[in-house]
Amino acid sequence: MKNKILALIFIIISIFVFFIAQKNNDYLQLNICDVGQGDGAIIRSAGGKLIVVDGGPDRKILDCIEELSVFKAKTIDYMILTHPHKDHVAGLVELLERYDVGIVIMAYEESYDNDEYEVFREKLEDINMEWVMSGEVFEIEEGLRLEFVWPIYGYSAKNVNDESLVTRIVYKNSCFLLTGDAGSDFEKYYAENFSDCDGLKVGHHGSKFATSKYFLEVVRPKIAVISSGENTYGHPSGEVLSRLSQSGANIFRTNEGTVKIVSSGLEWYIADTK
Repeated sequence: MKNKILALIFIIISIFVFFIAQKNNDYLQLNICDVGQGDGAIIRSAGGKLIVVDGGPDRKILDCIEELSVFKAKTIDYMILTHPHKDHVAGLVELLERYDVGIVIMAYEESYDNDEYEVFREKLEDINMEWVMSGEVFEIEEGLRLEFVWPIYGYSAKNVNDESLVTRIVYKNSCFLLTGDAGSDFEKYYAENFSDCDGLKVGHHGSKFATSKYFLEVVRPKIAVISSGENTYGHPSGEVLSRLSQSGANIFRTNEGTVKIVSSGLEWYIADTK
């Protein structure tokens, strides 16, 4: 009962802050979309820049953009692919067919053989591309930057999940970590080289092989979002849910609807889940 009351208070405060920030028009909005079993996130900056991180397994990312009234622009300024698995790349193909895209950002990685990624690469022929790795920073506008923290130069893994491009969204004094499907190698590196972050997109859809206790002790997220849908993998893992709960994070899940989060530059707050 106590946890439910605290969660309710957190949501009420979040909604209040959202409307204050909206009135001042000085907020950043992050939507972690309900794309089923996959990842897809949309960032709208205070200055109107549109950033997409992964696109999910199908066209649901289109529904996520089109149903949100603040996302009426037909230009995506930055498109980021964490890694080339279908549940992250397929929806980006749908976006490339309907939106003008300024820059596509990916990690340095070897070619990957699947149909969706092949189509995606074909559609990048006339689009600016940036290949990045840990240590590179994109200054999007005043107060907003994207810090790429993984993979490190020279890293390779048997599973392409572990090579996922990990991004820290830093807006003024607030931080949100988007981890793709990165696992234990990334978490160890992050724990040794970085500090806490207000929000966390939980790694690999809540797989038990990510979101370790030592990682959570460093990140200390107030908000943790699990992006998953109907699946046969056991996502999210009960172990991960338990670790997140013990860390004190407020847990939100996209299988209950798109998670809409805002930041005024001090902290991240939940605006809505539906």
